[in-house]
Amino acid sequence: MQHAAEARDPRQFMEHVASDFSGNQGSVDREGLHNLMRAIVLRNEKVGVTLGPIDVDVQGNRATASLMATLTGGRGGLLPEHGAIYSIKSGWRRDGKDWICFAATWEEKL
Repeated sequence: MQHAAEARDPRQFMEHVASDFSGNQGSVDREGLHNLMRAIVLRNEKVGVTLGPIDVDVQGNRATASLMATLTGGRGGLLPEHGAIYSIKSGWRRDGKDWICFAATWEEKL
């Protein structure tokens, strides 16, 4: 997902998101997340994603992941024009041999 965001490819990003995705306690569904990704790509020639350590807890066919992510964007110059740090918690489930995200919460920290 990190590589898809940096490649400005919302479709590839969404390949890892479940059809019944729910974000931020139901305020964002799968289509809303897709639209958010499209808007980020349209607003930024360059998108940067830097992930902090990821804490993963696997329980059978379910998993949770918690991390900090620094997101940056801009016209592609030497320095990004804007950015923010987010705390992200996500829920994942096994779909065959792949894992897909079915829930996530994110909160801007800085």
